[in-house]
Amino acid sequence: MFDQRMIKIGNSLQNNGFEVIMIGRQNKYFNTNHAFNFKTIHLPMLFKSGKLFYIEFSIRVFFRLLFTPTDAICAVDLDTAIPCYMVAKLKGKKLVMDAHELFTELYEVVSRPLIHKIWLKIEQIFLPKFKNGYTVNTYLKNTFKTKYNIDYRIVRNLPLKQDFPSVSKKDFILCQGAVNYGRGWDILVQAVKQMNAQCVVAGDGNYFNKLVQLIDYHNAKENFTLTGMLEPVQLKNLTEQAKVGVTLFESKGLNQYQSLSNRFFDYMMARTPQVCVGYPIYLEILKEFPFGEPIKELTVQELVRALNKVMNDDVKYQDLQNACKKASEVLNWENESQILIEFWNQILPPTA
Repeated sequence: MFDQRMIKIGNSLQNNGFEVIMIGRQNKYFNTNHAFNFKTIHLPMLFKSGKLFYIEFSIRVFFRLLFTPTDAICAVDLDTAIPCYMVAKLKGKKLVMDAHELFTELYEVVSRPLIHKIWLKIEQIFLPKFKNGYTVNTYLKNTFKTKYNIDYRIVRNLPLKQDFPSVSKKDFILCQGAVNYGRGWDILVQAVKQMNAQCVVAGDGNYFNKLVQLIDYHNAKENFTLTGMLEPVQLKNLTEQAKVGVTLFESKGLNQYQSLSNRFFDYMMARTPQVCVGYPIYLEILKEFPFGEPIKELTVQELVRALNKVMNDDVKYQDLQNACKKASEVLNWENESQILIEFWNQILPPTA
């Protein structure tokens, strides 16, 4: 399990009197040497992707939940809603939704009309049944309220608070997170090549092989290092060393346009200035805590301009780092997790 968001949620709940059992799929990154203080169950899968994967995963989750003692069942996004709902109803347990994205507006979903239609129908049928839940930003909260009259709390995926890193910055651009469709890879590759800069991509995903081809097509192999998925500690150290981070999403699909990326805050906590998309939710935060340089549009020229401004203007760079430090005192998991604990205490009140 490498999902740091789920690790933080699980650890926080376990540390505050809840007994957490987290169920997910087993994959090539599965490693038992992680600092979990809660129980994890990793389901082996015959199918790795596509329709058969979702069918198999839903069946396996259903039967594992059916025979797992629990007081409440929490679905993590729409793709686990069906088995969670069915088991909760069969066993008479409380039901919660953890909606950290608008699943039906993912680029991978909206770009395939039939798949989009199927998931939209699932959303329309099952999401209104999850009356209690939390999401990650105001846009998603308002969307769920408008479409389905469900009022979710906001629990942002903020990083754990840490001291100002003492490591020296190295002259490279970092792009961390899932290497998925719709994240401006062609723009990034061309910009890095034009600048003759060094870029490290830390992550894996459904676009990874195409990214390799894209780098080769633009003759940019000498400019890129692809690490694949890293352990959380390795990723943290790498983020602290980077001169600048990038947070890029194409505006195709509302989920990308209205997202609030994990890396946006991870760079901030590592005191690594960043260049990010200038979408409304990012601008709202940067207005109060200007720790990043937003781009006006996702083009090669605009990305090159912003990266050069951050990397080559020493005064600008210091201002951004100071803003990172100030923001980290407020935008951290220690503060945000209190909302999560309060929510779950209402769902499962502590016994005397």
